This record gives sequence, structure tokens and C-alpha cells, in this order.
Amino acid sequence: MEINIAGAGAGKTTKMSDKIILLRNQIDENKKIFCVAFTNSAVDCIRRKLCEHYVQIPENIIVSTIHSFLYREIIKPYYHLLYGKKYEKISISDLPQDAKYKNAKIKRLDELNVLHQTVIPEHAKWVLCKKSKDTKSIKDGRVIIKNAIAKYCGAICIDEAQDIDKHMQEIIEELSRMGIPMLLMGDPKQDLKGFKCLRNLMSIYKQNVRYISECHRCPQLHLELSNCLVDENEKQKSEKDSGQLSIYYESEIDCRTLIESQKYDLMYIS
Repeated sequence: MEINIAGAGAGKTTKMSDKIILLRNQIDENKKIFCVAFTNSAVDCIRRKLCEHYVQIPENIIVSTIHSFLYREIIKPYYHLLYGKKYEKISISDLPQDAKYKNAKIKRLDELNVLHQTVIPEHAKWVLCKKSKDTKSIKDGRVIIKNAIAKYCGAICIDEAQDIDKHMQEIIEELSRMGIPMLLMGDPKQDLKGFKCLRNLMSIYKQNVRYISECHRCPQLHLELSNCLVDENEKQKSEKDSGQLSIYYESEIDCRTLIESQKYDLMYIS
């Protein structure tokens, strides 16, 4: 397992694409390389980068969202072989905030052979890792399934790795134990959901962590401020010398007027 840690503006998508191209030249051409991300926009970015190199992405490079990968490659072909249930559809409908009603809706969908996307990682984990009360026949079947997956899977590259949850962490570790090369690219500082699973993997596989320090987005002056707030290994550096820092007190200015009065080289996200 290779874990690449890179901050904002480090060119993570480009580096991921370059690694995929390198992997394709190294592995058996009959094996597939899966590149997965957590958002459609990230998937589109990776596809564009690969198209810049290949024009048309080769058939053995599969780029998709993480949920699509888990459903298409693990749940759909194998779940029913272990647990006797075949899901016909995926639901992306909104769920109630209350846990009781949320679980009830997921259960109703399950009874209709519809799998809600929020439980896809957990179901995929049951296929690859374990589920409580597994029988011997299920455990034996799981061994056969994992051997089958390992035969055609040449590598798995995961972008936005800071978004992996506990189920996905178990899946990643199991896939690695199966001998499948795993490449993770992410920034634990952007773990907005607070899963901390990328940090966990960094702690477990310290010898496999590579820190990428360059930043192509901000000048060094800005990084000197942000570097005060991060771990030593995650500090960034830039070759840009331009830029300035200004301090404004909200009580003394009108924020909207300040933003609208000057053309900043920034994108404001509400």
C-alpha cells in the first residue's frame, strides 16, 4: 500500500493520473486498474487528465466513484453468492435525520431488493472481510471470491482518501492483504466529516507514507501562515514570491464591500 499525502494545490489529480499511466505500463495488460474517487467532479477531473495522455482511456483503466466501484465489482457479482440476496437497484434518495426513521427506510428499501448508497461500503465489507454469524460455507465462499478478484484486479487508486470511512478502511486493508497494489492520495486536513480513517492508515503503515510538499496555488508568504497550523511533515512550500497578507477586523469593515471592491485571485465558497 502506498499512501501519498498532499495539501491543497499540490497537483494531486495530475500526480494520480501520472501514477495510473505508470501502473498500466507495469502490470499485466489483462488486468484492470481501478481509479476511484468520492465525487463525480473528482472522477471527471481524473478522466480529463487521462484523456490528455491517451485521448481515449484504455478499456483496462476504470474510473468511477467509490460507490459505483464497490457495487459493480463487489456487491453485484458476489453478495448474493454469500448471503442469498440480489440487489436490483441503488437508491440515492434522501434519508431522515433521525436514526430510527433512517434505519427503517433503509430496511424498507432492502426488503424491495433496493440498496441505499449510504450502506454500500458496509455491504462490500461483508463480502470481502466478514459479517457477524458467518457460517463456514460463507467463509469458504469468501476465500474463492477474493481469489477471483485478485486475478483480474491489477491495482486500485483512491483519490480524496481523506473521505474514507471505517468500512472503507477495512476494505482497503483487506484488498492490500490480497496482494492488490493500493495507491491512496489525500489530505487529512480536508477530512471534513471527521472520519480520521486516513490518519489511522498513516499511523498503521508509516513506512508507506510519502509526503508531497510542493504547492502550485499559493505564494510562500501565504504558506508561512498556514504552515504554522499543520504537522511538520505536512508543511508546504512554493516557488511563488508574489502575494500579500492583510488583516481586517470584522467589527471595523463591511465584508461584502471588501470582497466586491477588489478583484482577488480567489474563489469564495459560501
